[in-house]
Amino acid sequence: MKKFSVLLAIVVFAFGTNVMAQEHTLSPNSGVLHAGVAFGGYSYSNASSLPAINISYDRLLGQGTGPGFLSVGAVVGYKSARRKYEAGGQNYKDKWSNLLVGARVLYHLDVVNRNKFNVYFGSIVGVRIFSYDYGGGGFDISRNSVSALVGGVAGAQYFFTNRIGAFAEVGYGIGFFNLGASIKL
Repeated sequence: MKKFSVLLAIVVFAFGTNVMAQEHTLSPNSGVLHAGVAFGGYSYSNASSLPAINISYDRLLGQGTGPGFLSVGAVVGYKSARRKYEAGGQNYKDKWSNLLVGARVLYHLDVVNRNKFNVYFGSIVGVRIFSYDYGGGGFDISRNSVSALVGGVAGAQYFFTNRIGAFAEVGYGIGFFNLGASIKL
């Protein structure tokens, strides 16, 4: 988590140096990169884990569609947890990994969106790759599965400068609540 926070601060500083007084709204054919942490979702009893990492990119499409505009994008999320314990004189360990890879389509409401503020909702379609490893007591077990992911997302972002902002999302993904930084590209 500490490494992620330092990396996020460097990215924000590097891209945030261009702080000219420009329009903060999203423009057609622009892209937005989101990097953040996700909370909620899968939990593993008595295991140590960091919050999930969530990265997404959205590309706005052309001019408005009705009272808003569309964007298409991709999302990747990752969460893992580990547990080590001793029972009956034997050492045991568990490891869970959860990877999400998907595409998303969002609708940005022009009615609500103003200079620095953007509200959106949409859907995510992708795959969830889950793995579980167990070791101890003289044997090892490894299980992997891939399942379809279909979910919804709603979110908002606020831009502090013409390129740097923050976002918050709720929905079904690697976590139920995502929070992080947004960078207009």
